[in-house]
Amino acid sequence: MPESEAALEGWLHVPDIDTLSQTFCNSDEYKTLQNSAANLVRPPINPLDWPACFIESHVDAVTLESLINHVEESWTFLGETEPFYSVLTTPSFLKSSFDQNRTSFYESAQRDIDRLSAFAARAGVALPLNGMAFEFGCGVGRVTRLLGKVFARVIAADISASHLLLAEQMVTSNNASEHVSFRLLNKPAAIFEVRDYDFFFSVMVLQHNPPPVMAQILDAALQGLNMGGFAYFQVPTYRLGYAFRSKDYLDNLGPKGNMEMHVLPQKEVLSIIDRNRCKLLEVREDDYTGHEDGISNTFFLRKG
Repeated sequence: MPESEAALEGWLHVPDIDTLSQTFCNSDEYKTLQNSAANLVRPPINPLDWPACFIESHVDAVTLESLINHVEESWTFLGETEPFYSVLTTPSFLKSSFDQNRTSFYESAQRDIDRLSAFAARAGVALPLNGMAFEFGCGVGRVTRLLGKVFARVIAADISASHLLLAEQMVTSNNASEHVSFRLLNKPAAIFEVRDYDFFFSVMVLQHNPPPVMAQILDAALQGLNMGGFAYFQVPTYRLGYAFRSKDYLDNLGPKGNMEMHVLPQKEVLSIIDRNRCKLLEVREDDYTGHEDGISNTFFLRKG
């Protein structure tokens, strides 16, 4: 709006559109807006011509068990040595400095709940939901206590007994234990035993498992989801130069407790979604891995 009627009257006497446009472009207000726009930080778009990666996503039962045993050993060790840092790799969450940063650690979970709520709202799904949620990879319970406020009941599961113990202690201390039950899933078939839930949730967890383990977990999770239920999960789907061959991996295992990051190709994720009769409602690139040379996706879907 013009500052006054007089200002409007002045613009009426400009001889033509070109002159009016040039006058606007030379104004201080327009130059200020242009400078502000130029200073905006725009996230880069990852190249669309990145090459394909060789990723072995399916292995025999013996190999799968070896992979899962390695993951369990590593994460049990991390839970015994640096349980909070293993969840959020920020120096302030190392055991040596965790006490003074405890509040910020647990408050950080609100961002995950806010993102979940936004995905649900865009899909027309109202939260909170009745029924049961299954959180795979609950860690030390950072998000678990908040999920207990969104869902009537929560099954919180992890492969690491040491993490799970801390999660139980945290949930109990927050008087939320009546809504949450805990499960240790440290065997290949264990995840298939969790069934008949209405929501599946997993963020910053699947990425630490080799691709065949990721595929097994995701397939089992969507099999166990009730018809009409929803799933919200995050998976890294590409990283430049990444490759996975199970024999090479098992022959060259890193030190115990090494923080591994893996990839499950998007085509594999979509195949698992499809064969479990799920409908993809939204998929977005996210920032959970922090890898500029890769892609991580958050998926939101409905079964049936």
